[in-house]
Amino acid sequence: MKISTRITAFLTAAAAALCLCSCSTENNSDTEDNGKLRIISTVFPPYDLAKQIVGENAEISILLPPGSESHTYEPTAKEILEIQNCDIFLYIGGENEQWAEKLISANNSKGVKTVKLIDCVNKLEETDLQEDKEEEHHEEHEHETDEHIWTSPKNEQLMLSAVYDAICEVDPDNKEVYTKNKDSYNKQLTELDKEYEEAISGAKNKTIILADKFPFRYLANEYGLNFYAAFSSCSDESEPSAAAMTSLISTIKERNIPVVYYLEFSSTKVADTLCSETGASSLMLHSCHNVSKEDLEKGISYVDFMKQNLENLKTALNG
Repeated sequence: MKISTRITAFLTAAAAALCLCSCSTENNSDTEDNGKLRIISTVFPPYDLAKQIVGENAEISILLPPGSESHTYEPTAKEILEIQNCDIFLYIGGENEQWAEKLISANNSKGVKTVKLIDCVNKLEETDLQEDKEEEHHEEHEHETDEHIWTSPKNEQLMLSAVYDAICEVDPDNKEVYTKNKDSYNKQLTELDKEYEEAISGAKNKTIILADKFPFRYLANEYGLNFYAAFSSCSDESEPSAAAMTSLISTIKERNIPVVYYLEFSSTKVADTLCSETGASSLMLHSCHNVSKEDLEKGISYVDFMKQNLENLKTALNG
């Protein structure tokens, strides 16, 4: 279990704080009803979907601070109050968001529409580092569900439908506007899926190397990519083992892999080492889990990030 006793203790304390603070909620200007929907998302992908659907008809916020690490996030007492007083709460679910499950079950938030998006898709297990679809390992040990469900555009379409349904349930008066916006974004996602399918199906090379954690299990599974990575998708490790580095270097050389990828907000140390040892170049792949403050203010969407990823992937696919 990745959730710590520290988080469990925190939620217990937060529940007590909630009881103490709830008496003043009615007089709190932060929770004053201004006529707009209040939607809270734990991470970027559901936030982006809600934004695309509602436009200016809602106040939408992300709990995860821009540029921060999601695996160590803990909600504050103020954020717990905000969740209790919002109209719609969007979360992925899974191991790293068990705090959300506990919060929903502990709070008397019957007026809040909650959407657990991991239940909208076919779940995949986390993979071992350096797993390759051409050479599957079948070791007898337990895997946890991979929570990065949005890395497949097809999954993002399923999530879009779930978010749309929740918004229309809470605000049926504006369903016509929401439907138009949802259909428009769904079309963009369909086109994105087609672009990935066309680029990867005819690729010269279908193996990618990630000198980092590997949050693209759903993407790889959807389009038939093989992959090797320094860490599993939710690893707590900061340095790969010597054996892992040796294996990655050998794979890059043997398969003439032209590009080593790294994730947003992460150190490029491992990628730099692999490139130095093999002559490969390095490029970023954005997991879309979280975004920078600058990108958030610019209004860059999930589709924008994934198109940028595809352009960077083409360098390896055509190498």
